Formats: sequence, C-alpha cells, structure tokens
Amino acid sequence: LQILFVPSAAVALSLKANSSLPPAVRYGVTVRRNEFIGDARRALSELCRVPPNKLAICDVYEHAIYEILQDGKPVSTIRPTDVLVAFEVDAYTNSTIHTIATNVKKYDATPESDAADKELKDKDDPTDKMAFGYPLLTSFHAGHTCKQVYDHIWNQVRLMTGYQQTSKGGNKKAKKKAFEKRLRDALHIRIVDNAGKTRPLFEMQENDPTTDNNDDGPFSSILPSTSGDKIAKYLGKDCTEQFLFVHLEWDDEKEGKAQTDGDGKQVVPLINPDQFLHYEDHPSLAETIQKNQGMNGSKGVTLEQCFDMFTRPERLDDNNKWYCSTCKEHVRAMKTMELWRLPNILVVHLKRFEFKHSFRRDKLDTLVNFPLDSLDMTKHCAKSREQLPDGGQYHFVEDRLPAEYDLFGVTNHFGRMGFGHYTAFARKWDEEGMSKDWALFDDSNVRSVGDGQGVVTPAAYVLFYRRRDFT
Repeated sequence: LQILFVPSAAVALSLKANSSLPPAVRYGVTVRRNEFIGDARRALSELCRVPPNKLAICDVYEHAIYEILQDGKPVSTIRPTDVLVAFEVDAYTNSTIHTIATNVKKYDATPESDAADKELKDKDDPTDKMAFGYPLLTSFHAGHTCKQVYDHIWNQVRLMTGYQQTSKGGNKKAKKKAFEKRLRDALHIRIVDNAGKTRPLFEMQENDPTTDNNDDGPFSSILPSTSGDKIAKYLGKDCTEQFLFVHLEWDDEKEGKAQTDGDGKQVVPLINPDQFLHYEDHPSLAETIQKNQGMNGSKGVTLEQCFDMFTRPERLDDNNKWYCSTCKEHVRAMKTMELWRLPNILVVHLKRFEFKHSFRRDKLDTLVNFPLDSLDMTKHCAKSREQLPDGGQYHFVEDRLPAEYDLFGVTNHFGRMGFGHYTAFARKWDEEGMSKDWALFDDSNVRSVGDGQGVVTPAAYVLFYRRRDFT
C-alpha cells in the first residue's frame, strides 16, 4: 500500500524548523492480502514513529475524505487506484474536537462549461466553488478560542503549500514571509455541515479582516481569526461527539492580481491546485513498488522472495483467533512459520489458488523464478542450533553439510480449480550427481527439452529439490 502521512501541525513545524524535510511523507507499507487496515496502521506506525492510536488512515476521493478506514476493514478491498492518506490526530475524547477540512476555490467557468455547471451550483452559495488539493484531518482541544483554532489550522495549511523559490537573488526568508502573508490574507475558514452547507454561527467582527468575505447576512460562517471566544460556545455542548467540517476557501480575486516581490519580479503563483500538498517519498515506497511490479509484472517474483514472505510474522484474522491461556480470551495473535530442519528431499508447493468464497477459487498465474541449481536454504532456517535443557545442543542444520539443493522435478498445472491438465519436467539423478538433460512428461508423451531453459513457467505448481549431500 502507498500511504501519504501528514503529521500534526506541531510536529510539522518542528520538522520544518530543524530540517529540510517536508512535513508530509509518502510511505510504502507491505501487508498481506488477507490482513486488515489495523495491520497497515501498525506497519505505518513503525515507519513514521507515530503511535498507532494517533494515526487515522483515510480514503481520499475527489479532494475530500471519502471514508476514515476502520481497523477491521480488509486490505483486499483497497483498490490500486485508491488514495490513502494518514493523518496524525489526538485520540477521540470528550475534550477533543476533530476537524475535516477541504480546500476550495472559486470555479473559473469557461463558456463551454458554464451552462452545464449551473445545474451543479449550490443554491445556498452565491459563488461556485471547486475542491482541489488534499483534504486535512486535524484535532485540537475543545477549550481553544476561535483565534487558537484559526492559528492551529493555519499552521497546518501553511506547511502543506510547499513554497518554492523561482527567482535568484534577494532575501529568501523575506520572500517566503511575503508569500505566506499573501497566503494567509487569501484564506477564509468557513464552518459548514457534512453536506457542505454554510453554518452562520458567529457575530460579525468589525476588526477581523477574515470576515470580509461574508455571504451569510448579519451572522457569519467564517471563523474569526482574532476572537478570544471559545469555539465550543458556538458549536454546542456535543461538539466533541461529532466531526467539525470546514472549507478552506481561497480568495481567487486577491490571488489573481499581478503581484511582485521586492526585486520587482513577479512572484510564484499563490495556489497550485495540482501540487498543493508538498511531500517527499520515503525509501520504503520504492521497495513496495518494486515488490508490486515483481508480483504483477512479467518478471514475476523469485523463490527467495516467496520464502521470505512465508517466514514473515503474520497477525491472525478474526476467523482464526488463538486462545490465550493467560488472558483466557481468543485474540488475533501473531503467527510465524519457521523452517527448523532441512530434509534431503525438499518439496515446495506453490500457492496457485486464492480463496474467494465457498464456490470460487481464483487461479494465480504469477511467474515464480526458481533456480534449477544451487538453491541455498541456509538463511531461511530459524536457527542453526538449539540449546537443550541439559546443556547440550541439538543440531537442526548439519554444519558439515551445505544446505544447497538442485531441482530434479516440476509439476505443472494448466486450467482452473476443478478443471485442468497436469504435466511434469524431470531429470535423472543418482549418487554421483544430477543430469543436465531435462524431459517433459505430458500424459503418455515424453520428449527431451535439453538443458531446461523452458522449465521455469507460470504453470509451475510443485517443485522437487534434492540436497547435494545427504545427511
């Protein structure tokens, strides 16, 4: 999974002050198809160093939060095109307000689109608005004043814009400060309901420039940036029991005017809808993409990768809970498969059928690249020795015998579950070694296939290896 992580405003500000890293980072998280979002959240926690209970993974669709994913949601329901964003938030308590914010700006209609867009216009809003960029999920204390809430959201937003220097010379800090001033002057935080309708809650503030863009009559839905009143006074007693929805409105009229910096040169555009959230990619993302390409691409995966995944710890799902004798409950325990002792004949059964439901199992045609010679199983063994109670040692791997194997047979399957055809590749071997010549067995027909160039295929189902030196 690819998950974009957005830290809290305080952490983002700290990162910005102490390093050149952007506040948002896109991670690659590896989870099994039969695992759940809770497993992905724990894996992301290890990468970003944020406790799992402070991570909210959201499905973002059309620039808005479509769903906050719960721990019990299966990973298999996530589509490759889904955009996942994880926000660092506080735990849900009766003293915390959680806010969902969407970036919007006035829609610049063209003559071709104006007629069609009139039907989509919000009748309660005198101007057409379009959402853009990434949304925001943040949290703050219910005792915050309106000014503190505004500053909290602003501090998060100002780090999401990704200021870039486009002209050489001049004072970089001064230019950045001027850019952020333009940004703040263009921003209005409007309180809305979950359908996007405005909520006129605040009395007009004469000295607050953020209420200039009011369209609600004597009361305003725009959060006053200078008010010392507590936000809970306007939201009601149950404000911590439901989400607060806001629109981050960007004033296109101010943004559209020609503006110059101290050198007399035109400054960078204030709002870039295509890249409104500045982030970088974590090294784990490239690793995840590479693994996915290996699983789905023509090159397939290697047998080494299969063994690595087979021995990776896995959390049991709800249908396979383990009974804990300590807490006396069935829990989703961690299961680890380990290879303890190597046999003389190693039989590898590749999983070629994926369970969907009682009447359906899909065929998996992923190409598994397996070696014909010199398969080294040493690193896949859990331990080379095990200490016995009496102080002795039990040998799981004989040190004097190398854990190298050579392939001597492959069973192939063509078709689907309950209907198909089997063939086999095989070669002779004896105490003196392995033959180089392979043969294909297809029902009653047997023919030579030379040195085995065509043995590795997506149809391989069961592999038979022989240890070079027997125990």
